[in-house]
Amino acid sequence: MPESLDAGNGTGESLLQRVLRRNDPVSPLLYERLALLEKTVSEAGGIEALRAQIAELKQENTELRALIRHEAQRVDYVLGEIEGLAPLREEFHAARKTAEYQLAFTEAEPLVTVVVITHNRSELLVERCIASLQAQTYKNLQIVIVGDYCTDDTAERVAAVGDSRIEFYNLDRPSIYPPPGRDRWCVAGTIPGNHARDKICGRFITHLDEDDTYEPERIALAVETAQRNRADLVWHKFWFQQPDGSWKMWGNGLMEYAQVGLGMTLYHSFFKRLHADVYAYRVGEPGDWNFIRRIKHLRPRMHFIDQPLTSYYRLPERTPFVPRPDETYLD
Repeated sequence: MPESLDAGNGTGESLLQRVLRRNDPVSPLLYERLALLEKTVSEAGGIEALRAQIAELKQENTELRALIRHEAQRVDYVLGEIEGLAPLREEFHAARKTAEYQLAFTEAEPLVTVVVITHNRSELLVERCIASLQAQTYKNLQIVIVGDYCTDDTAERVAAVGDSRIEFYNLDRPSIYPPPGRDRWCVAGTIPGNHARDKICGRFITHLDEDDTYEPERIALAVETAQRNRADLVWHKFWFQQPDGSWKMWGNGLMEYAQVGLGMTLYHSFFKRLHADVYAYRVGEPGDWNFIRRIKHLRPRMHFIDQPLTSYYRLPERTPFVPRPDETYLD
């Protein structure tokens, strides 16, 4: 056990007093911190009292987190009802009983559509995202890449890859989003994403950002998990790059805000009729979570894979957005 701060070796001396008695070199900053720590412990009634207070705070924190999750669930449900999802929920559960729907779970290696949205990052798209998809052990893929009005060499570089599974479409005009800031970040890519949904042929759908990667076995494991569990949606942990370039495992296993993105899901093609909402920012939601939340509202069967299968990159950072002189924005 570590030494007590307010008693030591039966002498009644504090840790600070023992350090000073031994004439150990103490910097002014360390001295100040030791004194503050000793004062805090003393005011708390000693180490055991402080431990009890910490335990009480931990319990309150646990209860508060549970309450927040409960309230978030209630808000999510109300939002779904306001958004008019109740009829689609009934339609979904009726469709789930049909033989056509169940083919996704019974076919050997069903076609999987991977949706990729891109904008003027051709090098990352080809060398990171597409290379990752080509390295998948699961080969029966339709890769739908939609450019959000790309003006660089994206079309040429994608064509040069020479993969017949890839379909590239480029919007012929700029998409209209909110002004620069968090609202724009929330829904950027929504419009080409909806365009991609009209091209989907797979029985399962998944997503990969232009600058992210999958583990080689990711799609194979997701399909196998969905089929084995008859899961309408599966999701998994992911590697989250930190600002300093290091990596942290992310995803707590709960289908909740900030713990999952579309690049960590694979879902049944039924849900392609749920187009993404370009106004998701109005309820403070990123487009990914807004879409996942609405799938969740239909009460699908879901299954979590407890391992990281996607690497979500922060670096290199995207070039800051520069508005055009004639730019128009959503309110």
